Amino acid sequence: MKKHLFCALLLAMSFAAAAQTDTSVKMVVSGAISSLGSVELTTGTSLSFSGDWLVVTQGDATQEFKLSDIDNIAFSAQMSAAEDIAADLESLKVDLRGGVVTVTVAPGQPVAYRVYSVKGALVMAGAGEGQVSFDVNPLSKGVYIIKINDKVIKFNR
Repeated sequence: MKKHLFCALLLAMSFAAAAQTDTSVKMVVSGAISSLGSVELTTGTSLSFSGDWLVVTQGDATQEFKLSDIDNIAFSAQMSAAEDIAADLESLKVDLRGGVVTVTVAPGQPVAYRVYSVKGALVMAGAGEGQVSFDVNPLSKGVYIIKINDKVIKFNR
């Protein structure tokens, strides 16, 4: 039972991270002596438990791994998002360079921002007018979501 819960937690965390970014995640399942197989986790991949089996379904293809044979499940992620981003979202301009986010709107217009972790925790917030800058360097490396006024942007720190 503990093995089921541990596997489910690892898989959920991996999918959560991948869902928030342009990330390619590969799951490698290993036994005591050799690799039991690997799976590229993509949108539409379903992971479930059936009795003593971990079942991975992608479209019509299914792979099964006997839980008692699994000694290790490793995940490798390839991030495709750039460190520096720039976005022009209608009347809102967002620039992330060197860990500093600068938000620009029309002069005198309000800017409110909130930065969330992928777990949904609010980690930073602020407000201003016209142009607002804030430093995300103090945040731990990971995936974050910024809500600026009514727009949402994902980024990697």
